[in-house]
Amino acid sequence: FNLSKLRHSQFAFNGKVREIEITQNINHPNILRQHDSGEFLLNGSQYAYVVFDFISGETAAKKCTREQRCGVYLAKKIVEGVLEGLRYLHSQPTPILHNELTIQNIMLDMEHEDKPVIVDFGNACYLGQKVILTDELNPFYLAPEAFNGIFTVQTDLFQVGIMLYHLLFGLPPHYIDLSKYEDNRETLIDALLLERRRPMRILNANLYELDEQLINIIAKATASNVDERFRSAEEFLQALRGEIKVDVGLKMPTNGNTSVSNNTNKPINI
Repeated sequence: FNLSKLRHSQFAFNGKVREIEITQNINHPNILRQHDSGEFLLNGSQYAYVVFDFISGETAAKKCTREQRCGVYLAKKIVEGVLEGLRYLHSQPTPILHNELTIQNIMLDMEHEDKPVIVDFGNACYLGQKVILTDELNPFYLAPEAFNGIFTVQTDLFQVGIMLYHLLFGLPPHYIDLSKYEDNRETLIDALLLERRRPMRILNANLYELDEQLINIIAKATASNVDERFRSAEEFLQALRGEIKVDVGLKMPTNGNTSVSNNTNKPINI
């Protein structure tokens, strides 16, 4: 890291790089492990460095691109590993928020049967710390409150819900062409939030093992209202493993319909 080029929000209270500070004591099989870090001077500039595990494999995004989408079994396996890592992060004395849980930031460790590993803590923070919205953050994965600079445990869980849909169907839910909004972020956000008021589309209802429980899990995880989401990674895991039933009123599409709605057929604000 060239320290002179980092944003103020990328530093911890003690002046150290926040990513290095956060990851130095993390020890979990589903999270990238730090081995060493330090600082040095080069050509009159101050730098910091960090050494992480080498993972032999690929990102979930590359696998998704190559195979167009993941099957239900693999998608659930990836998300379960991510939630195991989040359960650890969120249970720290001061909860750690990743804030950028996308299929690009999940590595599949080939040497351990494609074990999912959370990487890239460049936008991570401790609960209560400020996060600056940047173009690095994928807008399709951001919860509504994140656009206002609010990041919580449920904000991370929202992103896991988006990830699950993305793995299953090859696109994030409520996908729109953002190229026309490149020069106006406010208009982009408005367009994205407006699209989220429409019913969630199921791009392929014939996926083997896809059922209403899984569709309802995605809808609950990505609810606009924070209070309607899963309360914790543990609760999300229990639902994914079938230990608790999730029913927010969504039904599998029939007769060629490619979107899901509630019993009154009104749009679902997710």
